[in-house]
Amino acid sequence: MGVLSFRARRPFSVRDQELAEAFAGQAAIAIEHARLVHEASEQADRMRALADLARVFAGTLDPDVVSARIADCVRSLFASVSASLFRVEPGTGALVPVATSTGRPAPVPPAPVLPRGVGISGLAAESRRVIVSADVFADPNIQKTDELRAWVAAVGHYSAIAVPLVVNDVVVGVLTVSGELGRVFGEADERLAQTFADQAALALANARLYAESAQRRAEAEELARLARTLSESLEVSDVAERTVESVLPLFRAQSSMVRLLQPDGSLSALALGGRLRESFDAGHVLPPGVGVLGRAVIEGGPVSTADALADDMTYLSDDLEANFRASGEVAVLAVPLRAKGVMIGALGVADRRGREFTDHEAALLQAFADQASLALENARLFSIERARREQIATLADIERELAAVLDPARLPALIVERATGL
Repeated sequence: MGVLSFRARRPFSVRDQELAEAFAGQAAIAIEHARLVHEASEQADRMRALADLARVFAGTLDPDVVSARIADCVRSLFASVSASLFRVEPGTGALVPVATSTGRPAPVPPAPVLPRGVGISGLAAESRRVIVSADVFADPNIQKTDELRAWVAAVGHYSAIAVPLVVNDVVVGVLTVSGELGRVFGEADERLAQTFADQAALALANARLYAESAQRRAEAEELARLARTLSESLEVSDVAERTVESVLPLFRAQSSMVRLLQPDGSLSALALGGRLRESFDAGHVLPPGVGVLGRAVIEGGPVSTADALADDMTYLSDDLEANFRASGEVAVLAVPLRAKGVMIGALGVADRRGREFTDHEAALLQAFADQASLALENARLFSIERARREQIATLADIERELAAVLDPARLPALIVERATGL
């Protein structure tokens, strides 16, 4: 267990030795007792933390609340610098941060999206096992990007333990606890972290199912609301404005746009929503095939990109590229607008770099586009019919005016004047 030493300026007697041994025995008992009390206290803290976590799970099915409380509980229990919860992005395998707890008074930058296999969290997800490192910077087994290095330096942790979250034999996320440089997470820490991860995986799975159900209901309600809203107006501009405003909250996007196809193949902005209004005006024209919306028109189906600036398939005009660089809204999803089988334009939403639009989101945006296309076509036909009636009424007025003119010399000039007015 240890050594107890004494120093003196005289020789130690046999009696001194006996007293020292007796004192050492008592000290050993006291130390062992303190260790047992400390372990019991730590175990009680762990049980309380697990109970708190269970109460959180029972009290809410909001994924954001559940994720934040998991991170807070884990950081507090491990007395760590930070705790982060990541979800695995289907398809790409990237890790998207959903909650981070640091306990620092000053705000810290949000955790970056980690490409597949990057960081100790990515390694845990790929290997499907608990990963421990006393120094994540120096660990040769951990891949690091410049963005990850910058974030770790800002948050101020250098040791870590990462545990994969597994549901139905599928890794759905990673729980990462980080400490000061040199802290060694032992086997007891691994077992505790695994216990939390198992609880967290189940809770997040239930919260995700609830959120998906709520999202589907919200989507159906929004589609029904959009149909009612679009039927309230037969003005083309009103229909377009209501469309771009409707898709923003549902897709949690930063910008939205409706562009109409012109005879030369270019796309003219009919309505802009969100932050895009700060960059372009209605009527702004994209040359044929330019941008993600131009691709959607040419390809005749949904087109998406996580980064339009880095997408070799997307051609950008100078002004569109400048807007992307200034706004950072380079993740774009676009779908075509069709009326009676004829291409009439495109509908799109844009978000910050790194967002991966899903097939479900593409299908949902297409459903919005189909509703908007029908409304736009009805508004266009109404506009044409209204213009035709106005022309007929004007012609009737001209006919009556000409019939009332009896001066042959004045009649030609009047005919030219009225024809010019038409």
